[in-house]
Amino acid sequence: MVGVEPRVVRVVRAAVGREAGPTSVSKRLTVGEWADLLGRFRRALAAGAIYDRELVQLVEPLGGVLEAFQRRSSRSQALAGGRRWR
Repeated sequence: MVGVEPRVVRVVRAAVGREAGPTSVSKRLTVGEWADLLGRFRRALAAGAIYDRELVQLVEPLGGVLEAFQRRSSRSQALAGGRRWR
């Protein structure tokens, strides 16, 4: 007769779709981190690391970013007495 010995089994699940790293834990990015991220994106775009066929996927997200930036910048200018920042 074969004996069966009970043992504890640990289930390990892999996260799919996100790279493990500092931004994977709902952390608020600093302005410097956003600037670095946007700079890296700009350099990749300028270097051709993002293919032309992939640019269409960026139209809506970048349009939304631009709209939000323009809303915030106009509000900031109004609060600053109409002075434009550079």
